[in-house]
Amino acid sequence: LMQKNFSTISRIKGEENTNAQNQERLKNLIAISEDFNSLYAQYQKYSIELPLKSNVQLLTNEFYNISQYANTEIQSINFDEVVEEDIPVGIININLVIEGSYYDILVFLKTMERMPRIIKIKGIEINQSGIDYNQLIGIIEAESYFQKTN
Repeated sequence: LMQKNFSTISRIKGEENTNAQNQERLKNLIAISEDFNSLYAQYQKYSIELPLKSNVQLLTNEFYNISQYANTEIQSINFDEVVEEDIPVGIININLVIEGSYYDILVFLKTMERMPRIIKIKGIEINQSGIDYNQLIGIIEAESYFQKTN
């Protein structure tokens, strides 16, 4: 009977040790999972700021959405992709011509600056649009970037 009790006690001690090891392993796995989720969120953020391909269509849609929000009208959009072999980032030269009031063009520019994708505004020219002195034409030169894939 005593030998049976010692056997049961040693089996319980073994299970307690296994349980403690499993709990420690679970804590480590949870920590790794949290680190992975944090890193993956950062990766998602950076892949929006610097996408894996130029995706000019998405960029065009974003500009039209901004134009609608800013109450401006896009007259033209031109893109020119520049890919050099010795650098890992491609450049998209952007030429936008928009029409709207001075305030609306400013709203367009401020919203464009806050886009999730990296946009560098290189130059702005504003001219009067015909007879109506409230309507202006804004000519915007900008750059966006993308990661080159092999």
